[in-house]
Amino acid sequence: IVDGKVTTLNEAEVLARMLVQTSRNEGLAMVYADLVGFEGNEFYFFRPDDGWNSVTFGQLQYHFMETVPLGIRSGDGSITLNPPQDQVLTEEDDVVVLAEDDSTINYSSHPVVSPQPRKYSTLRKEVPVENHMVVGWNNKAPIVLREYAAYMKEGSSVNLLVQADLHEGVQQTFDHIAAGFPKIKMTLNEIDFRSKEEMAALNLPTYTTVSILAGSGEEAEEIDAKTIMRLLLIRNIFQDYAQQTGEENKTKLITEIVNSENTELVMRAGIRDFLISNQFVSRIFAQIAMESDVMRVYDDLFSEDGSEVYVKPIELYFDFEGGDSLEVTFAECVLAAQQREEVCFGYKLGSEEKDAAQAFGIHVIPRKDRTLTLSKSDGLIVLAEDES
Repeated sequence: IVDGKVTTLNEAEVLARMLVQTSRNEGLAMVYADLVGFEGNEFYFFRPDDGWNSVTFGQLQYHFMETVPLGIRSGDGSITLNPPQDQVLTEEDDVVVLAEDDSTINYSSHPVVSPQPRKYSTLRKEVPVENHMVVGWNNKAPIVLREYAAYMKEGSSVNLLVQADLHEGVQQTFDHIAAGFPKIKMTLNEIDFRSKEEMAALNLPTYTTVSILAGSGEEAEEIDAKTIMRLLLIRNIFQDYAQQTGEENKTKLITEIVNSENTELVMRAGIRDFLISNQFVSRIFAQIAMESDVMRVYDDLFSEDGSEVYVKPIELYFDFEGGDSLEVTFAECVLAAQQREEVCFGYKLGSEEKDAAQAFGIHVIPRKDRTLTLSKSDGLIVLAEDES
């Protein structure tokens, strides 16, 4: 009706893409929990009063002590996340930055830190064949299925598990989606969710991930109650598997909850990765209300094209030279990521990944002069074009 004056937010699409990305990358849910909202860090557009003075995007990282530049909004309005390191900023460019608050965007016209080069790793993460199980059906399910199929390599599979008495329209929708991805194996199973025997027969511990979708059409408390029941049932199946085989279950379990007040219940069930639907959407909406172009940043982050957020193993960045740990500054982590054409804006400590008080080991935009002792169980939080 009014061209350029209305910003639309597709709730189902944003949450579905977020669910797929977080399920495929350990710790990413807590990163998004930090990014999506005013309590953690936020996206801003910044341009200094005195201009950029021909600084490149790569150099710009060291002109901020805590704030991290993630991309550029050009004079023509286009937004590019993780642009080339040698791209020179023009006086019409704004920088997309991640900061705790607009008052903490601490830009300096001169570098505030000078990282020392290290011996870098040449390793690349091999993209594996993946097998995912999606449990439940709602308006996000078709998007989730398409997103999984689009991200995965040939030979992978994505499977849907629904209540046996669901309407036959689900089968038709599923078949239509599956026909669009002939190189990905897609199957639909119908069971009684109340039956542990039927659930156990699916051999869920063999999957890469199991993602539980929230229901729809009921009160939030009732939806979450059913979700948590399914969550507990699946967790018990994993525990039985570990006891019977003596092997640690490596299947990643992620769930969507509607009411943020139920977060503690989910955490008590031992689940570290979860999406709070109402809270995430409300926070994104609030950010967009302040700056409409933030929606374009989220669209880019949640798209399979361009760069996305990953938590990657530290061994992809540094050569430990036979040791078990490494002492570096965060600025040196940023420099290591730049060797791979990535933007580093945080780190993950494996020693804290079960500690809720430490955000499960996720640390976003620390000071660049902070000294870190990193082990091989740690990782870097980066903006990158792929997960390799």
